[in-house]
Amino acid sequence: MNIEIVDPIECRVDRTSGRALIPCLSFRTSFWRQGRFKKERREYDKQFFSRKGKDYWYFYLGHLRRVKDYLNKERIPWHVGERDWTNISFLKPSLPDINFREDQLMLMDQALEKQRGVILSPTGTGKTLLQLGILSAFPKQKALILAHTTGIVNQTVAELEKFGWNTTGKKIQKIGAGKKYKGNFWGSVVVSTMQSFVKIGPNHY
Repeated sequence: MNIEIVDPIECRVDRTSGRALIPCLSFRTSFWRQGRFKKERREYDKQFFSRKGKDYWYFYLGHLRRVKDYLNKERIPWHVGERDWTNISFLKPSLPDINFREDQLMLMDQALEKQRGVILSPTGTGKTLLQLGILSAFPKQKALILAHTTGIVNQTVAELEKFGWNTTGKKIQKIGAGKKYKGNFWGSVVVSTMQSFVKIGPNHY
């Protein structure tokens, strides 16, 4: 089975291989609905595929290890290929009047080197500063920041403004938290709630 890492987000396989991965990339879940006399629990299979096209089926890169383990267990030969997306140049993180601590620099260096991943860091380590530090390393790239609450969206926008993102030719676009998406992305940094962003079709971005 040929698996292609398309970008830092997704992998893809051909349609036939996608069907073979359904047992690996699906799980049994349920929902409740009102029956004739009482609420009834209905079960169904939900799949992890991010999208299915005519020729290729896509799944998130974070599930690649799960796919490899499954293929090894089923003794299905596989090969992973990558597109050349890892050569994006970046600068040293820098924010006005901020001296990053060693632990913060270490986490940002790892993120910049890997260009994907999960930063595991306890409360009080300055996760918003880490985000902005990573952003500062890509001055010519556009960025999307997703949050699960409007409070975090507003806090992030305030921090971006504090460090000059609206005064250096870079524009902040907020979606959610009182601001609606009006058909185009005009900000160099887009900050959105996940609930609002999921309503925007993938063809728009």
